[in-house]
Amino acid sequence: IQNVGVVRILCVNFTDKSTQTHTQGSDAATSLAEYHIATNAPEDAIAVLKCAIKHGHRESIHIKLASIYRSMGKFSEALSQYHAVLGISPHSREATTGLQDLENLIKQQKYNALHTGGSSRPKRRSSSRSNNNMSKPIQTPPSMTRSGSLF
Repeated sequence: IQNVGVVRILCVNFTDKSTQTHTQGSDAATSLAEYHIATNAPEDAIAVLKCAIKHGHRESIHIKLASIYRSMGKFSEALSQYHAVLGISPHSREATTGLQDLENLIKQQKYNALHTGGSSRPKRRSSSRSNNNMSKPIQTPPSMTRSGSLF
């Protein structure tokens, strides 16, 4: 990797609270996470952001984590991150909007799964041949009727 030195500098910058403000540390963590996302390593981005949270960089990092989890289809983790922000800052517009959007997406996916048959129901194959038995009414044998011997 050509950017190992840059990655190490960013990591040191966001984890060293004594020399960095929360904003600078959050920016460094976000930049490093975005690097990992750009290199198709979202799990590494998540690890960086979780490290930043441990070092006191909270709201914007939780929002970024929620975004990554959402893009990965990990909706419960994304919901958890939005709720974490609202626990810190109950009036966070970004968290409220993200949470509402995610809940709507989840509802839409559930609705689509129910109304399109979902993956659990096999789809019927259409046949070019007509099935004559399907158009005929079912006839009950005389032995199964009231006048027959079984009743």
